[in-house]
Amino acid sequence: MKRNFLWTAMLAAFMMGCGGSSEESESVDDQDELEIVDDASEPEDGAEEFEKYTPVDFKQLKNLLPATAAGMTLKQAVGSSESSSSEAMGNYENEKGDKTVLITITDKADNERESEERDFEVDTDEATTTAKNVKIKGFPAFETYSQEKAGNGNGTIRIMAKNRFKVGIMTVNMSLEVMRKVAEDLDLDKLAAMK
Repeated sequence: MKRNFLWTAMLAAFMMGCGGSSEESESVDDQDELEIVDDASEPEDGAEEFEKYTPVDFKQLKNLLPATAAGMTLKQAVGSSESSSSEAMGNYENEKGDKTVLITITDKADNERESEERDFEVDTDEATTTAKNVKIKGFPAFETYSQEKAGNGNGTIRIMAKNRFKVGIMTVNMSLEVMRKVAEDLDLDKLAAMK
């Protein structure tokens, strides 16, 4: 019970950091796809308008989730679509339940993508925690990692692709090298080529 509460709290915090919104959940084995569509809202008076795109269908984003991450199998896939964004998320967990990877892929097809670029401007290095700008396959990213025990800790990587797509990776009880390998194994070029 305590572990489920912790996982739910971490998932909620991670989703808020990745621009998550209302979502529909489905297991990997479910055949029915769920989709939420909101009416597009008009910009407020005096608001600057940005070029907007139609977000890719969340099913396309789900197809980019790997079958395995850090040697763990995809346990659950979640997806949602709205008028200005779409998102897919995969949850990976080992058999003991003590190691976890969460991957979120978001298409922010509206002007919100402009402000998210500013997130990548921090560089700190403490004894057990690091936060810094990195490049993942040539794409700008922001990485945080907290060392918990020898060789393992918790971390996140947020990657921007094509100033529109945001990939979030969260690892629990894994090494920094394994977290980076999960990021490197994603097909970011395919994601950036989506229209």
